[in-house]
Amino acid sequence: MTTQEAQTFARALYDSLISSGFQQLQAAAGSIKSGNVEQVASQLDAALGPNANPAVRNFLLAMARENALGLLPQVAEAFAAYGKAPTRLVEAEVTSAEPLSEAQRAKIESDVRKKYGEGTLLRFKVDESLIGGLIIRVGDRVIDNSLRARLSELQRHLLSS
Repeated sequence: MTTQEAQTFARALYDSLISSGFQQLQAAAGSIKSGNVEQVASQLDAALGPNANPAVRNFLLAMARENALGLLPQVAEAFAAYGKAPTRLVEAEVTSAEPLSEAQRAKIESDVRKKYGEGTLLRFKVDESLIGGLIIRVGDRVIDNSLRARLSELQRHLLSS
């Protein structure tokens, strides 16, 4: 299994957990009234049901112990906002033979973020030994489209013939 496939499965699991957690927070926000921790625990059991995520239940009980249940609607809103933010930061490095123009950088950034997500952080560097072309590293993937790599490949091919 490739890293990209593993990340796809991990993202699906993350989305599932976040979605169910948000649904449970919304259910709790609509039905839990203030009271002591025992009263809140029974209200939680009624609102969330037997298959509730224990982490969500424990979080809500902690809010009850801190007398912070009045903030529950705002917490549910803030939690939803976290779900819309980029959830993973991917670092990418773009190496070129000479400095790239702003238009070239913008095009590369757009293409890389389209493929790897909006949370991709790009760094640009120059390596004159490339002669021409680009090397793009994203996580454990390397796209080597440099003239140096092409010449090395041609040399290997000629030597093996």
